[in-house]
Amino acid sequence: MAIPTSRLEFIDYCLRRLGAPVIQINLDKTQIDDRIDEALWFYRHNHYNGSEKVYLSIPVSNANISQGYIDLTGYGDIIGVTKMFRVGNMATNNLLSVDFAVSNQAMYQALQGGGMLSYAMLMSYRSLIEELTIGDKMIRFNEFQNRVYIDMNWHLVGESQYIILECTRSIDDTLFSDMWQDKWLQEYATQLIKRNWGEVLKKYSGVSLPGGITMDGKTIYEEAHTKIEEMEEKAKEDFTLPPDMQIG
Repeated sequence: MAIPTSRLEFIDYCLRRLGAPVIQINLDKTQIDDRIDEALWFYRHNHYNGSEKVYLSIPVSNANISQGYIDLTGYGDIIGVTKMFRVGNMATNNLLSVDFAVSNQAMYQALQGGGMLSYAMLMSYRSLIEELTIGDKMIRFNEFQNRVYIDMNWHLVGESQYIILECTRSIDDTLFSDMWQDKWLQEYATQLIKRNWGEVLKKYSGVSLPGGITMDGKTIYEEAHTKIEEMEEKAKEDFTLPPDMQIG
């Protein structure tokens, strides 16, 4: 069996599963491409192997401050933003900051015999104070806008600071060709093509093939449609990350 390692090989593999080239699959190339795109969209949004968790470190610009959002263009196909970490300065260490003073004191106590327990307790206390007094910044993300709106006072953020976002990004099939070997994706794409094929054949009942074989478009369509519904339901139940793991 030829294992597909590219989009073109993947399409050929799906068509062979449907009987090509022995049986002519009466679909245009653009129709097949549309079905593959549909399969990839569902796979990336509903199957854990279709996406990855990434952390983006984004420098703040004057445009971000004036507009109030971060444009994620150029960071790949981002389909969800989970959280934003504290805005910080990655270029320098501020020796006069409260964070540095607290951390330095906790580490000093640990080295003087207090042990790591005292350090962990003090840092946990600092985090609690921060959560109660500052809280998390609220973020809003829409996949089709490709922007992360952050509800905060942007004028308190300087250009030298960075915003770190926890995001979900689609797997790039051009970089990770092993994706085309996923059995679920292969079956799902094949069934999408089969359903489209059956939908076309339904318009011409009793299509005859060489050897006296008759194609039943309605049966082909219904078989594929039933299988697709079963696969989508199973993917949402078994392969999708919990809803609270993604935003946007």
